[in-house]
Amino acid sequence: MKQLESVKNILKELVTLLDRDCSKDWLNYFTKVLNDSDSLSNDSDIKAWARLITSVYRGMGSFNDLVLVEGWTALKTENDKLEELRTSLLNETMKLIEIPDQAPRK
Repeated sequence: MKQLESVKNILKELVTLLDRDCSKDWLNYFTKVLNDSDSLSNDSDIKAWARLITSVYRGMGSFNDLVLVEGWTALKTENDKLEELRTSLLNETMKLIEIPDQAPRK
């Protein structure tokens, strides 16, 4: 499935970016999410997994609020890349949630 592979590729880029920063909680979360993608076996699993990803975009202290810093200085290039990945991840993940369930195969 094209969307699933797209989300996994975005997650790989995100994990690489977060690994260079001190965002260990987010790094651990997205590493686990990426690893969990190996066990997805049907549309229902994929949608549940996608909902876990989108859940981090809500509320105070959410993934939307993350700013990459070094000392007290925001990292412009890294934050621009983070925003690009954050937006792409949400958009591609929403496509997974919206896919119609497949009829059981006979």
